[in-house]
Amino acid sequence: MSELAHLEQQGIPYASINGVAGPGGIAVTCDDTQGMQLALTHLWDLGHRRLGYVDTDMGYPRQTTHPSVAARAAAYRAFCAKQGIEPLLDWSDGIRRLEDVVAEVGYGRGVL
Repeated sequence: MSELAHLEQQGIPYASINGVAGPGGIAVTCDDTQGMQLALTHLWDLGHRRLGYVDTDMGYPRQTTHPSVAARAAAYRAFCAKQGIEPLLDWSDGIRRLEDVVAEVGYGRGVL
């Protein structure tokens, strides 16, 4: 039994930080979309034009994607579309490693 299911079953109130909650708890999250937009806009305003998004969980098979990861990746793709640039890195295959990205993009080249 998961910890969350145990709390729910026992009727113990709880708060989940950047996670999920059942009917007996509350989830506290941040606005990952806005955070990503702000970060990318800041880098864009500084003159960076090669911006990539690195999901540190890449290379590990997942059954599900955490909502934060999905929101940040979608915000990155939307920002690239708005600016008329191709996304530098496409993680849709889920198999690239950070070392490969650094080798491809170059160290210190605006990977977010």
